[in-house]
Amino acid sequence: MILLDNALRHTPVGGEIVVGAHRTTTEARLEVADTGEGIPVEEQPFVFDRSTVATRAVKGRSAGLGLAIARGLAKAHGGVIDLVSASGVGSVFTLRLPVAGGPVTIEEPAAE
Repeated sequence: MILLDNALRHTPVGGEIVVGAHRTTTEARLEVADTGEGIPVEEQPFVFDRSTVATRAVKGRSAGLGLAIARGLAKAHGGVIDLVSASGVGSVFTLRLPVAGGPVTIEEPAAE
């Protein structure tokens, strides 16, 4: 939810947000891509850092802790969050979590 909330907050009206989910035998992956303002290269190393208040947070849009919390939750579950971004182009955040156990089986509803 944090990644989607950030995408909604930083993408202007008329922009695009795409959410995708993928699964392999070893990991589940959630991607949130937007055509928002993007994150300047010099800020990217710090966007997940609790001790650094990003420029966007200072502008009053948020407290600036969401991405730090998201990364902490991912790490607590053995996962990671990656970022690819460019100013004026948008951002792609990818959450990758390990898959526990074997393949997931989806049961079809019983026919009436």
